[in-house]
Amino acid sequence: MGRRAKPSTLPILVERLNDQNTAIQARAVAALSNFPATAALYGHLRPFLNENDGNLEAEAALTMAKLGDSDSLAAIISLLSSPHSSTRKAAATGLSLLPI
Repeated sequence: MGRRAKPSTLPILVERLNDQNTAIQARAVAALSNFPATAALYGHLRPFLNENDGNLEAEAALTMAKLGDSDSLAAIISLLSSPHSSTRKAAATGLSLLPI
């Protein structure tokens, strides 16, 4: 069963993407996977596929895949060679979720 997010929380989560704490950013990225996929949402999330924080990259890869953003395919594939094991695992899982 999927979860539905309250539309009123979207601006709050997008704001949290700019938090200084990467753990808060990662939680916001993960929570955004519960919203309908839109170009605007993809635009907020794609930069997190190129972070130096393994947990943040991992959450971004999973979220983008759950949302079905096939335009992020190349970025997710590149994460398979990340030095962070959590990122590599999330990228592999994400690839299995993408409709390619």
